Amino acid sequence: MFPPKVIQILKNRDSYPYETQVLAVVLLNYAFLGLISFIPAFYVRSYIYTWPHWLLIVLTALATAEASLRVKKIQIIRELTLIMSNFIFLPLGLYLAGSITTPASIYVLLLVINVCLLAEGLRRLVYFFAIAVITFLFIVIELYFPDLLIFKTTSVEENLQLWSIVYLGVAWVVFREVSSVVNVLASHRKRLTEMNRDLYHENTIDGLTNAFNKKYLMEVLDASLLGLRRKNSSLGILLLDIDDFKAYNDGYGHMKGDDCLKEVVSVINGCLHRDSDRIFRFGGEEFVIILDSTDLEGAVNVAQKILDSFRRRGIVHEYSPTAPYVTGSIGIAVFGRQHLNLSRDDLLKYPDEAMYEVKKSGKNQYRVHIFPSEDGPETVSNW
Repeated sequence: MFPPKVIQILKNRDSYPYETQVLAVVLLNYAFLGLISFIPAFYVRSYIYTWPHWLLIVLTALATAEASLRVKKIQIIRELTLIMSNFIFLPLGLYLAGSITTPASIYVLLLVINVCLLAEGLRRLVYFFAIAVITFLFIVIELYFPDLLIFKTTSVEENLQLWSIVYLGVAWVVFREVSSVVNVLASHRKRLTEMNRDLYHENTIDGLTNAFNKKYLMEVLDASLLGLRRKNSSLGILLLDIDDFKAYNDGYGHMKGDDCLKEVVSVINGCLHRDSDRIFRFGGEEFVIILDSTDLEGAVNVAQKILDSFRRRGIVHEYSPTAPYVTGSIGIAVFGRQHLNLSRDDLLKYPDEAMYEVKKSGKNQYRVHIFPSEDGPETVSNW
């Protein structure tokens, strides 16, 4: 239970949720403002009726701040703070102050700031309306019904002289409150950015190879279909399968197999030179390369570069009957506006069929799926 959490939050503010931090800042400043207003009222002894009012603000604000740091339903404390500020402390403070030239008028400004911080949407408008009505009613009482006040209103000059130190304190606290909340928002925004980055990485990146994952591939394929419908462009898709990868895993072990997959992705990425060219891990040892705005010749050039890079990199594979190094079989399909009736699965089916033909004919090469023209059927070609 002890020590009080209102003391701990000064050191461990970031350990609390965003809403709790903002509410605690508001309540602690309420307490401080009540304190600096209580001290001159007590020693000057001009406003005897205001002493318990300021002290009540201090104790209530501290107790509410302590409660806000200990409960989970922070919304209840937030609404309680706004309700008490608007409908209890504001009218009582204006009434006891006796004049709009006292710090009570500045508290109205501070209350407006706190409503902006703690309330949203229609609730904020309701509280603003309540502040305006209560303040207007007090001004009417002060100007036209001063006898309703429980003590004589002093002059403007006397009020300004008496409360000058409080005005400075209020101005300082308003500045501190705004700057503290800005710091809270900056810290919260930083954490959100980090969380969004982690979430993006989790939802789009394959944890082993750092290529994009299959889930994100499906989203990109959907977007690519929409892109074909909106613009007169083409889309190249390559499906690459590492040849004899099971033999690699069996011969070298799965740890080396994982390293091999990472190196394969590195090889492929070295052949992609545009930001729009992306590689996705589709399966265990299958990868999809999407080449936006790429014609058939461009897609074939990328496939050839990948095969040449495998040869130059020379990842040793002594268990392969295809070559002494790791190789890949690539199926290619290029889509244009004439393929708008295709589905997302079709975008993968045709390069997959071409890749399967490569597997049957010796591996370590590429094949192109040629779509049917008016004069002939679909075919698979070496280009």
